Amino acid sequence: MTPQPEHGGATQRPPQLIALSGGKDSTGLAVWLCTHHPEEDYRLVHVRHGLRDDASDAQAARATAAMLNRPFIEVPAVWQSVHRAGGPEDAARQARYAAFAQVASTLGAHVVYVAHTADDQAETILLRLVRGTGPSGMAGMAATTHQGGLEIRRPLLGYTREAVHRFAEGFPTVNDPTNTDLTQRRAFVRHEIIPRLAHARPDRQAATAAIVSYAQLQAEQNELLEHLTAPYVGPSWGFVHRVPDKPDHPPLLVRYLIHHAMGYDVTRTWVERIFELPVGGVVDLPANRWASRDHFGWLIGRNIDEWSLKKCEPMEQISATYRKDVDPLSHYPMPWKLPIYKDINLEELMVRQRSSRDKPLKAIFNKFPKSLRKQLPVLYTGDNGAVVAIGPISLHQHDLHPGDAQWVQLSPSESA
Repeated sequence: MTPQPEHGGATQRPPQLIALSGGKDSTGLAVWLCTHHPEEDYRLVHVRHGLRDDASDAQAARATAAMLNRPFIEVPAVWQSVHRAGGPEDAARQARYAAFAQVASTLGAHVVYVAHTADDQAETILLRLVRGTGPSGMAGMAATTHQGGLEIRRPLLGYTREAVHRFAEGFPTVNDPTNTDLTQRRAFVRHEIIPRLAHARPDRQAATAAIVSYAQLQAEQNELLEHLTAPYVGPSWGFVHRVPDKPDHPPLLVRYLIHHAMGYDVTRTWVERIFELPVGGVVDLPANRWASRDHFGWLIGRNIDEWSLKKCEPMEQISATYRKDVDPLSHYPMPWKLPIYKDINLEELMVRQRSSRDKPLKAIFNKFPKSLRKQLPVLYTGDNGAVVAIGPISLHQHDLHPGDAQWVQLSPSESA
């Protein structure tokens, strides 16, 4: 089923999406939400990955939607959105959320519910621990996160998988074979590691509750750390974060700020490598990121091949000069206010990366440090190719109304 936008009164609340795979977890989530909040406009969304014969999954999901008397939407996974995945599970996750984002954009929705349980939380923490994580990673999954313009809610993190399965009793469900495939990392932790951890406890009880309790404590400590270190955090362009280098900053604080800027999936070894960079040094990081050091401090960023445009008023031009003694991240705050003129059709505005055709614009690029130049997107008009602006614009698709400009995602070949 192809989702269609709905038109209603100005006071109509947007629909909310429920991810429904057809398994017991997601079915329990759908039943729990629709039972406890029957007044909400829930749409049950089933994503077909096409990696195996999943017709029975779609059939079970569709039957559940019919029993709950809720609209059902079936869409294919958006595999072309996968960018440097950390394995098949991560690739499937990226493709799935991209499909949710497409459905949400069509329906005007902003929220999607997913069926992560306390058991999923414990598994996630153990997987992050053995991969090499930091304080933010050990806090586990948050109840609410954002991905682009989509708000992802996990209302069942306080429930065990067994309890969620009881919600699904009486509804058709299927078993995903990858959940018992021990070659999959999560399945291995689920069936081989966590059950054995009970033997390490004096009471021989499952370790899930203890792991989740620790994650909650870590999340509280992270919140306190962020509050205490907020005065020391440098400026940001959204995809580039500054870690200032100041004489009164002890090395321990600098290391924490570097790790915080990178996120949970970078190990302490990388923190040390970045900390020891000489001025002018650059290093590539996992997950398509990079770090460099200049005389203002460290820059932690990620290579980007997509942007959105944010229309802002009033107009503001790019500064004609660049001061060598002023941090560019502070001098050019994000987002820039773009010079939008009346004779430019906003629907034709597009964004691309730098290319050889930008030689006439070299003087503008040269105003920025070398470590930032490759990150500066070029905003141009699709009808005549005229460049409208250069510089950090925005990273979030929800910043832009679909009628204002065109969302552009560049492949490596297009951005070369």
